[in-house]
Amino acid sequence: MLVFLSIIIIGGFYFNPTPASAVCNEPNYVPAEITGFTVNLDANGNQLSTSGTYKKAVQAETSGQGGCYFRYFGVPNIAIGGTSISVAPTPSCSGNINCTFSQNINVSSLPNGTYNALFTVTGDGQIDDSENETFVIARPVNLPPIVNAGLDKTITLPTNSVSVTGTASDSDGTVVGTNWTKVFGPADALVSFTSPNNLATTINGLTVAGTYRFWLLLIIWEQRILMKCR
Repeated sequence: MLVFLSIIIIGGFYFNPTPASAVCNEPNYVPAEITGFTVNLDANGNQLSTSGTYKKAVQAETSGQGGCYFRYFGVPNIAIGGTSISVAPTPSCSGNINCTFSQNINVSSLPNGTYNALFTVTGDGQIDDSENETFVIARPVNLPPIVNAGLDKTITLPTNSVSVTGTASDSDGTVVGTNWTKVFGPADALVSFTSPNNLATTINGLTVAGTYRFWLLLIIWEQRILMKCR
């Protein structure tokens, strides 16, 4: 005589023809349970690293053959309160029950403030367990650079040059360059600068009567350009 023992696993079902306890005598549901959840924000305040552990929900039912069916439920999700950010991590599970995950979440679009990361595990159609962790985004606030092209000046022909001195600074950045540029004035005047990249320079070629306007451009390390007109 040959005797065969079969174990059949189909998706979330596990069939055992010889139940070891009376749990299968009637439907029995053990809800999912979160066993750990941590969040860490990177130094730039742009990426949230999360990790969690949980146990799946278990539904035990008797079968028509006198055995047990075990069904497992457990869908994890992380949502950032007050935002549209919601992520479903991909867990690694052992024994169909104990699960763990690590998930990075991009939060670079969020402004500075205090946020809640809500970790939930959905069992058989409902949220069985949840855990909340708070994190604070406090990126440094960039102060605007300051540039000043100096006071307006008036000359009388035949004088056709004028010396100007500007100032430029950036308290939380690095100034990498400045530049003087003509932006308005008589087209016939062939204007030139003795030192166009210095804060102090002489403007030459003001040979045609009229009003002239010049930009002092400040270039800082972030590659933003601030222009000031005189």
